Amino acid sequence: MKIDDTILKRVESLARLRLEEEEKEKIFSDLQETLDAFSIINEVDVENEESSFIPIPIENILREDVADKNLCEEKKDVLSLAKNIQDNQIIGPRPIE
Repeated sequence: MKIDDTILKRVESLARLRLEEEEKEKIFSDLQETLDAFSIINEVDVENEESSFIPIPIENILREDVADKNLCEEKKDVLSLAKNIQDNQIIGPRPIE
């Protein structure tokens, strides 16, 4: 792949840059050098290789979901500690008066 003015203008637009001609020439050569370095990857023979998107095995680290207490009992406990209760709901102070 070769870098041309169209690609350079697109990169400039995507990066929201306004480059001077000197800067464009410098970036042009830098981008071309980077692409040349990455072109080596195209030379690697991967015909007989199996793809590995996740090279490290993934294990589930979450615990089992186990119910331990009746939700109604917990609600009663919480409501017994509240000062203002109405219709089985805790009434808090108004944020804006």
